[in-house]
Amino acid sequence: MRLSDAEVAEYRESGCLFFPGLFAPEEIAALRAGLPRLLARDGEEVIREKDGSGAARLVYGAHAFEEAYRRMSLHPRVLEPVRHLLDEEVYIHQTRLNPKMGFHGGAWTWHQDFGTWHRVDGMPAPHCVMTTVFLDDISAVNSPLLIIPGSQHFGLRDEVAPEADNVGYVVMEIDKRTVAELAERMPIRALEGPAGSVAFLHCNIVHGSAPNVSPYRRAIWYINYSAVTNAARGTDRAWHLNNRDFTPLRPLADDSARLEEVLQQRAAGALAQAADHLGTVVGGRLLEDSRAVVDAAALWVVGAEDQPAQAREGDRLGAHGAGLQGDVEELSMLEMDVDKVCFVVVKMREYEEEGLIRAETDDEESSLDEQAEEELGSAEEFGATDEDGGEEEAPAETASGDGILEELATFVRNLDEEEQIELVALAWMGRGDYEAEQWDEAKQAAADRHNDRTAEYLLGIPLLPDYLEVLAASPSRAGGPAPAGERIAKVIARSGLCSRREAEALIAQGRVELDGETVTSPALNVGPDQRVTVDGEALPRREPPRLWRYHKPAGLLTAARDPEGRATLFERLPAELPRVMPVGRLDLNSEGLLLLTNDGGLKRRLELPATGWRRRYRVRVFGSVAPRQLEKLRDGIEVAGVRYGPIEAQIDPRPGEAAGRANTWLTMTLREGKNREIRRVCEALGLTVNRLIRLAFGPFQLGNLKEGEVEEVPAKVLSEQLGAKLSAELGRLVAPAGEGVRPTADRTREALFGILEGGRLTGGVSPLPGARVLDAFAGTGALGLEALSRGAARVDFLERYAPSLTALRANVAALGAGEACRVHDRDVLHPPAAEAPADLVFLDPPYNQGFARPALEALRAAGWIAADTLVCLELLKSEEPDLPDGFALLDERRYGKAKLCFLRLDAPA
Repeated sequence: MRLSDAEVAEYRESGCLFFPGLFAPEEIAALRAGLPRLLARDGEEVIREKDGSGAARLVYGAHAFEEAYRRMSLHPRVLEPVRHLLDEEVYIHQTRLNPKMGFHGGAWTWHQDFGTWHRVDGMPAPHCVMTTVFLDDISAVNSPLLIIPGSQHFGLRDEVAPEADNVGYVVMEIDKRTVAELAERMPIRALEGPAGSVAFLHCNIVHGSAPNVSPYRRAIWYINYSAVTNAARGTDRAWHLNNRDFTPLRPLADDSARLEEVLQQRAAGALAQAADHLGTVVGGRLLEDSRAVVDAAALWVVGAEDQPAQAREGDRLGAHGAGLQGDVEELSMLEMDVDKVCFVVVKMREYEEEGLIRAETDDEESSLDEQAEEELGSAEEFGATDEDGGEEEAPAETASGDGILEELATFVRNLDEEEQIELVALAWMGRGDYEAEQWDEAKQAAADRHNDRTAEYLLGIPLLPDYLEVLAASPSRAGGPAPAGERIAKVIARSGLCSRREAEALIAQGRVELDGETVTSPALNVGPDQRVTVDGEALPRREPPRLWRYHKPAGLLTAARDPEGRATLFERLPAELPRVMPVGRLDLNSEGLLLLTNDGGLKRRLELPATGWRRRYRVRVFGSVAPRQLEKLRDGIEVAGVRYGPIEAQIDPRPGEAAGRANTWLTMTLREGKNREIRRVCEALGLTVNRLIRLAFGPFQLGNLKEGEVEEVPAKVLSEQLGAKLSAELGRLVAPAGEGVRPTADRTREALFGILEGGRLTGGVSPLPGARVLDAFAGTGALGLEALSRGAARVDFLERYAPSLTALRANVAALGAGEACRVHDRDVLHPPAAEAPADLVFLDPPYNQGFARPALEALRAAGWIAADTLVCLELLKSEEPDLPDGFALLDERRYGKAKLCFLRLDAPA
């Protein structure tokens, strides 16, 4: 399991990465089975509670006594993230089981584990990771582990307090005043989640827990890994306290494939039993349950009755009239393996058996339509949400920062109408070899009740976000390899002729032919060399991915339609636009930049956090604001149990507005875009938002667009902003070429901004937010514009080559970035005088031409480079940096044919 850059950055900042439900119950069953044997041991590796109960407080070395624990310590989902975080070979320093028995689990005072290992065992540095595996469901009820995120940055704060009755066993504790000071800076967090959850904790993080006064056990197994180069060699404590086998560990193969087979077998049995009762609703409504993946929503599976499908009346071909018909390329619900929906069914069965849901049975003679009506009769049944939606198309707030869950939840929300309908139908029908008519009827019933809250409803199905990725990667329904090509209805929809539902209606009407033969079923795949016609006419050529900037007015819903009859943006878009879908969304009363695209793959790519793009807003709040209020947002904030990432916020004074005014304008920049994030974090600060305008989404700016205006981003500009790799993946986008311009390679550019964002050369803090940037030898401006998308305040470009200059100006204009950019038609060797030194300089001279030295001298003389300026110089890999006097080489990295050199002045000229 490879961690993302964002996850590594989160660990570096907070000292904690938490993955709820990383292992399924079946995967930790063997660990739970071994618990009684471990708790019954009577050797020195077991520490007992002091309350006279004889309950085990700690069991050390479980991996040496139980094979299941040994294998878990080598599991790739556990070991690989640790190796990634430490970036070294690792060994196990110590493992310990903390069972926290019901009524008898004693408290753990606030402490840091590294304190013991350093002072007692002689471990040199805090270069180790504590991995915690939850063996039980843990909630606020049964004494969760408490941590102070970020406390690892404050060094060792605890003191040794040996317990006399346990030889070699040492307790560390931190005084209450220190804990209170740390908690004031960084709010305490409780780690709660289902059995199988895993947390990776920095060994110096301050943590503790209260006594377990509940009747429920709270077992956690700690695997403490250290870098081999950081081995603790300074004590002769027993092996179970200080392991001295420093052999580097190697991960075992992940056996998740075998687990899938087990779950499928269990599901097959459960569904075979259910097949005898078609029409029965199994499940009901979720009761109070801390283990549910998301709040609220009905849980049910409906078996379809064998009735002929009826074609839907009243549908028509068209663009906006068809609603939001996004095209999500890789993951079509109809093409997924229906068998794997059994995961959801299995979980529902378990919930029902454990009494977590209430079973409800309808009359067996009732139709699927009637059952669906009862379950989905109102919009609230799809999971009530804020009527205004969110500033962004938000990842599920239950993702707890986990990158995979966020992407899957984002994917669920971004399904087009057809895919949502198909997934609802799958959830109803479960697994089986049902007839096409049954499938059509289920889809029809789901389609009749589709609305803008369907996505929220889907997120209410237990574990559905977790298993969507499994569904997408699965074999076909029949159990063999997936057939080549794409479903015919999808091919027709992609051509832009109509939506997928409309394409299926055309097939039912006998109006579609494949290679001259009439198509009778939509369950047909089309190869690349086959010819599809509708009413005898060949399909239109598929349009390439396109992107538009749109100035959304307040008062419009970002939705295809609204049951309450409120105006939607699709009713206001120009008639000549093709069918489009929004990238993210703005809520009813928000306004400003909204990106629109005709391509579902592009939509999804732009919305994922992995782009690194920031969203910038201008926010008006009631009353005056003190700067200290906004400082609370700098490191992120938790509101009502939801953790929001760092937000850059500053007061934006406006000319002529006096102090004590009725309103204050703020500029806020964020990356996440959770549901109504800005409004909620402002409320947490005691501020009420009364106007919200989005100014930028990554490199794309609102600029001078008037309210209601739409302007297309040229294909070349779009391609350059996405990079050649992503452009190639999406296909049909043409990257800039043939102009004598050598753009920075994708890999080099990604590496460059990864280094900058990680703050490796700037004290752990990214130099990009608020920076003044100079892009010299700018070409088409890709580096400077990306810096702008990542928070730079201003970018100056130096370029003299005419074709590049033309493209550069067009790029700035197309992105609406004119206010934040200035293009200088000047030679880098004869630059204009700087108004102020740049914080960051990109210097990308032609390879092997000897321009680096004179360019650096000229930019320093003109005032662009000063003592605090970081210079990023790109050279050919074989070139040696020829630096003027006074420049120091901080670091050098090679990527493909290029070399990145990072420089700073270390002496005056």
